[in-house]
Amino acid sequence: MASFPFEVRPFRKEDTDACLALFDANAAGVALPLEKREFLRFITTLPHSGYGAVFTSKSGEVVAFGGAMLRVAGEAALCWGVVSPQRHGQGIAEALRVHRMAFLCGLEGLTRVTLDTNPTGEESLKTQGFRTFSVQQDSYGPGLPRVRMEMRLDDDRRKEILSQAEKLGIT
Repeated sequence: MASFPFEVRPFRKEDTDACLALFDANAAGVALPLEKREFLRFITTLPHSGYGAVFTSKSGEVVAFGGAMLRVAGEAALCWGVVSPQRHGQGIAEALRVHRMAFLCGLEGLTRVTLDTNPTGEESLKTQGFRTFSVQQDSYGPGLPRVRMEMRLDDDRRKEILSQAEKLGIT
């Protein structure tokens, strides 16, 4: 197995500008101004707001960011997964999801993980064990529905996720 070609580490304050640039590059024409403010609030209040991870290239370039946060007892959410548009199609989004899920698997008492996506990401996430529980039409803007998904975490699912992370070399 080839080793994962990116360094995975917790978000640091000096990553803020690079992560904002990733957000802007991915959000052009689809993100609402409120979303950028929410993203900025999330990353500038880490680690209090949750967990943030960055993937960097060997040269130190931030190529992806992803967050996770606790919601209510027993529930967490994946949030703000962004990958450099120049790196789309390289499996980084999947590795970012697996890394954050592996992090959440280490939290005692967590039984449910939710996320919001769009119809483009829905089918891929279904193959990874998520199920759709709500669709809010025009939530991201005209013609852009928000798809709410969840995954139940039991011992078998945790083992599966941790095995995926180990195979990817991102434990």
